[in-house]
Amino acid sequence: MGADTPTEGLLRRVDSDIRRAVAGQERAIIAFSGGLASLILAALVRKRCDVTCEVVGLPGSADAESAVVAEKFLDYPVRIVRPAPMNVLRAARAIVSADARLSPPAALSLVPLALVEARHPRERILSGFGLTWDSSPVRSFLRSRSTILPGLQARTAAPPSRFRLLRVADLLGLPESFSRAARRTPAEGSGIGPSIRAMAHAEHASVARLLASGIPLHDYHGRAATRVIPKSSPVD
Repeated sequence: MGADTPTEGLLRRVDSDIRRAVAGQERAIIAFSGGLASLILAALVRKRCDVTCEVVGLPGSADAESAVVAEKFLDYPVRIVRPAPMNVLRAARAIVSADARLSPPAALSLVPLALVEARHPRERILSGFGLTWDSSPVRSFLRSRSTILPGLQARTAAPPSRFRLLRVADLLGLPESFSRAARRTPAEGSGIGPSIRAMAHAEHASVARLLASGIPLHDYHGRAATRVIPKSSPVD
């Protein structure tokens, strides 16, 4: 048997990480966005146990809409969580407080994962962050969490290129209409970035100041909403 190609080697390492992570489990929860890394993760986890794809996305966000489409094709149960604005802000402030080295865009991109973790405090969540992020503060923050990050532990340098991840998606048989979707950060894809910028604008503050301070907010209300989409239900 010949040596693995770089793409085959990456797929084997990530699959090995997942196999160890879900050994003995009947179900795994993925912090899902419908993006390339989370699609690869879901395809590999599904081979080993049942999977629930939990998506944090504000109404009309790209992640929520992409997850619904992916659910129809991949036949995975998708749970969409629409957090209240104050919960988003609290999570973002907690992240910045935990590691002041994180830039505001990086901190906001970690909010969806933090919200999924908070919903399942007794379970370990899987995330595709280990395949995509190259920032040292982000890697350090992620390693301090209990979330399972396939591909991160074996990394000593930059994450795999998007080209390499696309080749992995091809090996897994993911259709191009999914794997070639426009790249987006978790902050933008979830709608959390625009929401926080709107809060900062309303408070006449920068995003950095809003996240780092105790500016009281009184114009933002709402309760978190969760929608579970049955496999047979139409998309509304």
